[in-house]
Amino acid sequence: MPPNRPTIFLVNQISSHGHLDLYARLYSACALELGYRVVLIAEHETGIGAWLRERSAEHVGNFQFLARSGLRKSPPAPGIAKRLFLRARRPFDRIVSFAARRSMWAKRVRDALSSRPTRNHGLDFDSVVDEIGVAERSLDVHPDLVFFLYLDMMEAPDGCRHLDEQLNAPFAGILFHPRYEGTTASRPESYFDCRRAGGAAFLNPHRVGPYARSFPDLVFGTLPDVTDASIPDHQPELVKRFRARAGQRTIVSLLGSLTAHKGIPQFLQLISRAEPREFFFVIIGEIFWESFGAQERDLRQFAAAPPQNCFVHAGYLEDERVLNAAIAASDILYAVYPNQRDSSNTLTKAAIFEKPVVVNEQHLMGERVRTFRLGATVPFGDIDGILAALARLSRQPLSEFGFSTYRNAHSFEALKAAFGGLVASWTKSSERSLPRPVVTGHTST
Repeated sequence: MPPNRPTIFLVNQISSHGHLDLYARLYSACALELGYRVVLIAEHETGIGAWLRERSAEHVGNFQFLARSGLRKSPPAPGIAKRLFLRARRPFDRIVSFAARRSMWAKRVRDALSSRPTRNHGLDFDSVVDEIGVAERSLDVHPDLVFFLYLDMMEAPDGCRHLDEQLNAPFAGILFHPRYEGTTASRPESYFDCRRAGGAAFLNPHRVGPYARSFPDLVFGTLPDVTDASIPDHQPELVKRFRARAGQRTIVSLLGSLTAHKGIPQFLQLISRAEPREFFFVIIGEIFWESFGAQERDLRQFAAAPPQNCFVHAGYLEDERVLNAAIAASDILYAVYPNQRDSSNTLTKAAIFEKPVVVNEQHLMGERVRTFRLGATVPFGDIDGILAALARLSRQPLSEFGFSTYRNAHSFEALKAAFGGLVASWTKSSERSLPRPVVTGHTST
C-alpha cells in the first residue's frame, strides 16, 4: 500500500452469506474510489479481490484483506497433564462444537436477515478490537476510521472500558434495524456512550432524528440502499427451469433468504387463491426453517411438493448474479412483509431491473413504493387486495413507474456522495470531548 492515504478498516462480521458480502464489496470499492486505503477484516475473502480487480483495477493496490482467524491471539500452550486431558475428551468436544456452531450460525444469520433483530448472541467488541490491534501492528497502519458493516450485531459487555482503552480510532457503522425510536419504551445502543463512538449510518432516514437528538456530539446520517446489478453471461439453469414451467404466465417471485418475517405463510395462501393459468409463483432462497415455529411442518411439506403453478428452490445462492438473473426473469416481485420497518434491498433491485413490486402499505417500504411509483401497496393479510394488485401491475405499462428516479437515488454514485460526507465527519476527531457536527441525514426519498 502506498503511504500517506487515510485508512479505513472495514469489519464484515458475517461473511460467506448474504448481503454482508455484497456490502463488503460495494463499500470497499466506494472507499477506494473516495481516495482511502481499505483494510477489510472478515472471516472469509469471498472473492472480493477478484471483484475489485475487475471493477476498480486502478484502486486495488490500496486494498488489503485480513482474515479474522489470522488476527486472533493464540492462548498459551497447556501443560502435559492438560494436553492429555484435552486429547482424551477431543471426540466429545467435536460433537458439541459442531452442534453449537450450527445452532449459533443459524441464529446469527437469521438475526442478520430479520426485521426484528435480537441482541442475544451478538459479537463482543472486545474480541474484534483485539483483532484490529493485531492488524494495526502487523501492517504498521493506523486507521482513521473503523467501520462495522453490521453494527446491529455488536455488543459491549463491559461497557466502554475495552473500546476506550484499546481502540485507537473512531468507530461507526451501519445500523440496519436501530433499536431506538426516541421513546421511553426503547433505549439506544450503549456503545454510543463510548469515547471512541463516531455515530452511525441508517438506511431509513426517519431513524436519524432520535439518535441525533440523544447524542448531539455524534454524527448520524442516511445511506442509500445500494446493490450489485451484474448477471451471468448465460442464463442460469435454475432460471431456465422456472421460465420453462411458467410459459406465458405472469411470474411473481419471492426471493432471498426466507424467514418468518417475510410473510411466507401468507404468500402460500396467495398461491392457493390465484388463478393458476394466469400467475406462476417462484420462491428462491435459503429457508430458515426454525424461524417458523409451529408452521415449519406445513412449509416443509409445501416446499417438498409445490403445486403446479409454483417453483421452489430452497437453498442459498452462492452467486449474487444468479439471484439477479432470477429477478430479471420475473415479472413482479413480492415483498409484502408483516413488519418490515426499515429499508429493503428488494426495492433497489426492482428499480434496477424495472420490475414492479408489491409491498405492505405501512412503514418505509410502503412510503417509498408510493413516492417513487415502484408498484403497489396493500394491507398485510389482504389476499384479495394482493390479487387485485398483481392483476393491475401485470397490465400496467413500464413507463408509468418511477424506476429511474429511485435507481439514481440508490446508486453507487449516491453512495459515494453520502458515505464520503459521513466519513469526513467521523474522521475529524477521534475524541468525544472535541466538538463534532451533527448530520441530520442524507435523505434518499
